[in-house]
Amino acid sequence: MKPLTIACLLAALAGTAHAQQLEYLGDTTGLERFNRPTSLSSLSSFATDVAYEAVEIEVSQTGQYTILSDQTNFGFLWDGYLLVYEGGFDPASPLDNLLDLNDDYFGSMLPGTGVGYSGLEDITLTADVLYVVVHTGFSNEDQGPYQAQISGPGSVRVFTCFADMNGDGQLNIFDFLEFQNLFDAGDLDADCDDDGELTLFDFLCFQNAFDIGCE
Repeated sequence: MKPLTIACLLAALAGTAHAQQLEYLGDTTGLERFNRPTSLSSLSSFATDVAYEAVEIEVSQTGQYTILSDQTNFGFLWDGYLLVYEGGFDPASPLDNLLDLNDDYFGSMLPGTGVGYSGLEDITLTADVLYVVVHTGFSNEDQGPYQAQISGPGSVRVFTCFADMNGDGQLNIFDFLEFQNLFDAGDLDADCDDDGELTLFDFLCFQNAFDIGCE
């Protein structure tokens, strides 16, 4: 996975008590392709080979969140599509775990509406559950850069790879400190080997992940 650019972490939203916001930049150009869903129960008959980028997130507090994607802010407009999965995403079975989806956004939280804007408002996300935000296109030819925004009552963590513990797109000493803090707090986000326990093997697993790096 190529690293995302994290533009803004945990910024207070004006006029919204305790709301938090995360922004990141991505690009679906030349990435892997799949058959895009057109509803929660059916696949598109024409968007059968569309480039996509899957972004794993978790939220710290259960509640209603807004997930937005602007595909117009990069010198050209392309027709994007937004999907959210709960518990995991398998491009070979793109209807499994699908929670919600949107083509053209007509709300008030982006600079414009319609083609080039996608968004979901008041989508309920549960704390410490894995969600996958999939950015893709309306048709097979639609691909390009986008700016995403996720906001809600809790903080939002983006997983670019396990070793990037603080989600800033870089591997450095701050990732070691974040891992140590999570481990000391008994937080299972530090359970690198995914065995349900925090042990010395999680330190070894994290060290290996850090040495391998993030693609």
